[in-house]
Amino acid sequence: MNPLLSPTDVQTIDFVRHPDEDRSKEEPAMIELRILAEVSADPAFVQRFRRCDDLHRLTAATMYGVSMEEVSKEQRSDAERINFGLRYGRGAMSLSAQLGTEEERGRQLIDEYFASYPKVQRFLQRTANRATSDRTLRTIAGRLRKRDEFVVECAEGVAPEVSERTKRAMIRAEEDILEQVPVEVEVVIAREWQK
Repeated sequence: MNPLLSPTDVQTIDFVRHPDEDRSKEEPAMIELRILAEVSADPAFVQRFRRCDDLHRLTAATMYGVSMEEVSKEQRSDAERINFGLRYGRGAMSLSAQLGTEEERGRQLIDEYFASYPKVQRFLQRTANRATSDRTLRTIAGRLRKRDEFVVECAEGVAPEVSERTKRAMIRAEEDILEQVPVEVEVVIAREWQK
């Protein structure tokens, strides 16, 4: 997860896309991508929003080698997984599992994405490095974030296996730290993240 770009508490926000167009209701995650464009200062990423491009459709067209008009609903959905997932540090294994493809293809998609938006990659890497070295997570405003959970996205068919592996890894990690307190890990499989 990118510690500086934590989820907003905003449910929906209206943005004026262009003086000649109506207002457009945006999802909170798209707002997070807009914030990522702003703080990374990646010229190509910023330009996508300035031109009011459909970022997911554009990503899908690039992924699948088709025109933006030919992008299917499923392809656009796959592109959303990349746009949002990479922002939170998703790797090739997780991405490929969710897309139902080989891990090498997941790596290729990530490499292509960051080749298009190198300043986004540098910003995310710098942020992750800072969070690791400081051992804290902070918002853009400097507020300290505390997390005691992981949200793992994967294909439904592998969810039980991923769940069990995650649970075992968390237990092993906690057993290295906790000597007097018993380790407890609760794992829930759900179709969407629940607070």
